[in-house]
Amino acid sequence: MCSRSAPARAHHRRSREQPAGAGTDGESLQAAGILYCPDYVINAGGIISVAREYHGGATEEQVIADIQGIPARLTEIFERAGVRDRTTNAVADEMARELLARQRHKLVA
Repeated sequence: MCSRSAPARAHHRRSREQPAGAGTDGESLQAAGILYCPDYVINAGGIISVAREYHGGATEEQVIADIQGIPARLTEIFERAGVRDRTTNAVADEMARELLARQRHKLVA
């Protein structure tokens, strides 16, 4: 678990507010002691629901279970970032790429 000497402040910026240098924003926020929460992780519930509906094959219970996994993903992002001394947005992007690669592999196999 990430530990901090002072209470962490959390920040979320909507994707339409992302400036061209958004990668460096993560570094600035980290340096300021602000725990950044990537919008596509926080707002994943809607995309999970729509994707499951579009592709079919999922029960309402499965969709709810996937959505209830969002807090655990955020925790994993925060923990990986703390252990690796990386920004949360860089870790979230890395985890998203890993997930997409696994899904592509399943489609090809």
